[in-house]
Amino acid sequence: MPELGENGRLNNDFAYRRATPPLPASAACPAVHPPAPADPAGLRCPLGAHVRKAYLRDDMPPGSIAGDVQRHRLLRRGIPYTDETPAGVDRGLLFLSYQVSIERQFEFVLQQWLRNPSLQVPGEGVDPLLGVVPGGPTTVRIPVRDGGRAVEVDLERSWTELTGGGYFFVPSVSALRYLAGR
Repeated sequence: MPELGENGRLNNDFAYRRATPPLPASAACPAVHPPAPADPAGLRCPLGAHVRKAYLRDDMPPGSIAGDVQRHRLLRRGIPYTDETPAGVDRGLLFLSYQVSIERQFEFVLQQWLRNPSLQVPGEGVDPLLGVVPGGPTTVRIPVRDGGRAVEVDLERSWTELTGGGYFFVPSVSALRYLAGR
């Protein structure tokens, strides 16, 4: 369904623990889309997957309380350096994130969720994109649909490599208006 991939509302309306209701037709997408099924065991999206660990949605890590996941949420975007890359050439990605608190959001998500090999269940594995750290765990578990089996993949290293970075302050709209004297 190409219209599903092109519509940010449609392709982002899902949860993990509970099914989401069908999305009604709209001007942007005239078809009614079926509900997104629940995936508590990680059969559709493994518990160790980057997309699942970076934003837990309705998954609640042991010991957390309602609202914890939203408290650590951040606005993030990956932007490729080029549209096309020749075969065999590494492609660059610029990662941007906006948050109120670098410590409570970005650093917390990286350290406590992405690099935690047992965030939801013991041994689920590290995030393949960013979770492998020298001397730490290097596997991710991918469940198989035949009743509890899982394939463990040993990731010799993370799938991405950090080559630079920085933290930048962006004032709020109200702060900009204040500075402009309005």
